[in-house]
Amino acid sequence: MFHLLESNHITEKNTLDNLNQQDTYHEELFELRKRQLNEYTDLLETFKNNYVHSLYENTISLTKHNRNSRSSSVFSGKASLYSSTDEIDKISLDDAPDYLLDPISYELFIDPVISPSGITYEKATLIDHLQKNGKFDPITRQALHEDQLYPNLIMKDTVEAYIEQNRYVN
Repeated sequence: MFHLLESNHITEKNTLDNLNQQDTYHEELFELRKRQLNEYTDLLETFKNNYVHSLYENTISLTKHNRNSRSSSVFSGKASLYSSTDEIDKISLDDAPDYLLDPISYELFIDPVISPSGITYEKATLIDHLQKNGKFDPITRQALHEDQLYPNLIMKDTVEAYIEQNRYVN
């Protein structure tokens, strides 16, 4: 009788040990899957950001190209044909680096603000977008409200320095 109880006990113990090993195996497998999903999520986020950035870059280059072709065909490219210094300033500012341009209007920043997604916009243009198109970030499509915007003073200083540096360039 004791022999039967002992063999039954050993069988039960082996079954429990196997279950414990299976549990740790499943826990490790779960952790590996979790890490893999996190890596895929990060990779997908990177692809999404690169795609959005490339769309942004392509749109800026097309807009600049259209501006340059319009100005060269209308004004033949000479500053002497312009009547005011503001127009001369505007021509030299058309060559502004992309990072100084608002991603919505493609104009130089005047009052730049930064959104929670980290993208800088022209305040008036973004507020106009929020009122007309809905309360979302125009590039990331995340929910966005006016009280979430903060002034981007570094960008404002950079634009002012660029304007000052290129004020007299023809």
